Formats: sequence, structure tokens, C-alpha cells
Amino acid sequence: MFFPITAAPKFNLGDNFKDTLIIKAGSSDASEMPFTAHPEPNMKVTFSGGKIKDKERVKAKLNKTKVTFNVNDSERTDAGEYTIELKNQYGEATATIKVVILGK
Repeated sequence: MFFPITAAPKFNLGDNFKDTLIIKAGSSDASEMPFTAHPEPNMKVTFSGGKIKDKERVKAKLNKTKVTFNVNDSERTDAGEYTIELKNQYGEATATIKVVILGK
């Protein structure tokens, strides 16, 4: 008999997880967040509780085992807290990344 494996999303954030990105204005950085879930979750990303201002430069990419959060060609307006929420029919998980922009 076959029983499909099901699991609520769970982030597996170890010691290498960068929960704060300190970026010089005009530069780029990224953070990876491994997770487990089955079936694959949906992802929602918010910026200080609202929508991301520039989805071309600030992106989160979901694949089967991790979320990669990128800030490219950073601007001061990118500074703040970003919340990544993963959700499937068995539950949800959230992770927060703080972005600090240095300089102009």
C-alpha cells in the first residue's frame, strides 16, 4: 500500500543563514533559506507588511528545497523587513530578513 508523504512547510535555517543583509547602495546581496514541504508550497513575500516596491530588483525565487532572496542594485528605499511565507494545505512557515542599505 502506498501512502504519500505530506508535510507542512518548515524552514531549516542553520548557522549560515543571513537574517540581515547589509548592502552598500548600488550593490547586490542574497540569502538562501532551505525548507522542507510536501506538496510544494505557495510563496508570498511582503515588505514591511505590504507589497515589494520594485519586483525587478528585489526578488524571491522558490524551488523545491530553498527560497533565494535577492536584492540587486540596491537603493535606500529597499531598507526594511521582508517576510517570506510558505504555505500548503498542511500548514505554513515564515522567515524574516532585514535589509540595511549603507550610503547614498
